[in-house]
Amino acid sequence: MSVPVRVHQAVVLAGLLALLWFCRHWNLLGRHL
Repeated sequence: MSVPVRVHQAVVLAGLLALLWFCRHWNLLGRHL
């Protein structure tokens, strides 16, 4: 695999993890409010 492909996969995985983290914290904030 070429480097750009690895970089793209890393960005996609980081984006998915950030999205899951954001959704989870958004639900926690929603409960507290």
